[in-house]
Amino acid sequence: MPEPDGAFRGIWPFASRAEVDAYAAGTDSAYRDPPSTARQFASQYLGMKGAASFSMTGTGAAREVGVGPRSGEGGQAQADPRATTMVALEQLGPQGPSGPWSVVGARSTKIELEAPAARSTISSPVTLVGKANAFEGTVAVRVKEDAMAENQTLGQGFVTGSGDSSGELGPFRGEVSFRRPTKAGGAIVLSEDSPAENQGVLRATVVRVFFTR
Repeated sequence: MPEPDGAFRGIWPFASRAEVDAYAAGTDSAYRDPPSTARQFASQYLGMKGAASFSMTGTGAAREVGVGPRSGEGGQAQADPRATTMVALEQLGPQGPSGPWSVVGARSTKIELEAPAARSTISSPVTLVGKANAFEGTVAVRVKEDAMAENQTLGQGFVTGSGDSSGELGPFRGEVSFRRPTKAGGAIVLSEDSPAENQGVLRATVVRVFFTR
């Protein structure tokens, strides 16, 4: 199903235009810079440890920032850290140098979600179709509603793609059930954990969704 009319596009840190406007009227600066917003999203929403930002592309009110973990095994700094996830951000309220930024999606070249499409309306159980390459082929799935923290979900599960060391993506299809949401919108998070112990998420693909009420 398509997105509801007038639905808010943002996933994090704001869940409505009213929240954006209220933040814009304040003095906090945490979400007025795309790289800073992307790093905090990776850390606080995805669960990526030691998230760093890399390249940024785009102009005006739309940007894309590459993020990835700076640390590896044992928490030691990687010799050559690089982006594993591209975070899409937009200014969904006041624009310009001081306008707040909202995350509207994220993508990894190793995890491709074909269905449901971004900004679809879903119900439980949701059927996931796509392609992935991950350690042992395992991709974790979390269904989240707006305002949930990193360790909160409506439901979770996994799908299995390819674990081939060549990096070739393999198809996946699976269902994830989730409890009744209390908010109109949320996101589906597909992620691969870091092979390094206690380093959290390595990469992720995130799509905005809305819930059948």
